[in-house]
Amino acid sequence: MRRLRLRQPGRGSVPGASQQCCECGYTDIRDRALQARFRCRSCGVVAHADLNASRNIARKGDVAWAAGRESRVPVTSRR
Repeated sequence: MRRLRLRQPGRGSVPGASQQCCECGYTDIRDRALQARFRCRSCGVVAHADLNASRNIARKGDVAWAAGRESRVPVTSRR
């Protein structure tokens, strides 16, 4: 049986998601002083670190989804 590698580059992780504030976007590695708590040094938001990271990942997913919907690829007709 094969084991799934969760930490492959480009798959399953978003760099900086756990260190970026989900409210103001400020990023600082010191914001994660404790494993489970995130505290933004810019705007003062305090949140569970996993919740903060999941909000950042969701926002990045929304941006990628919108970019895909706004694709500039020309439509070709089949005849």
